[in-house]
Amino acid sequence: MAYELLEGLSHADIAFRVQHDDLESLFAEGARALMAIMMENPGAIHPTMDLDILCEDEAIDLLYHEWLSEIIYYKDARRLLLLPHSLDISPFERGYRLRALCRGEEIDRERHYFRVDIKAVTLHGLSVTRDGEVWSATAVIDV
Repeated sequence: MAYELLEGLSHADIAFRVQHDDLESLFAEGARALMAIMMENPGAIHPTMDLDILCEDEAIDLLYHEWLSEIIYYKDARRLLLLPHSLDISPFERGYRLRALCRGEEIDRERHYFRVDIKAVTLHGLSVTRDGEVWSATAVIDV
């Protein structure tokens, strides 16, 4: 997994950027980056359960925000650590729709070691852009 921490974009939060050559992989890498920032050992997440996630938004950057926010929501509300297994993004009449199959498990404090608790994805600094063949997504997370 490749992600880059961005210094100076925010002083109280953590900013990160992921890049990939297709949109689905970009969004999947964003979710994996969240886990890698939050956890010392994201490889300890076992795929013991599946969960379907559906997100829709009018703009691709807002869809990215909603997607990452869903991953955080399930961590907080249902104590689930989720990683994307498959992901599809398609246009529809009101913008973009994301359908993801995520796999993961309930938090186990004896196996899952946390560095920080991610509270939310902010709109500050949020972007999803394409430069030639490369997609790039930047997000700032509140910890």
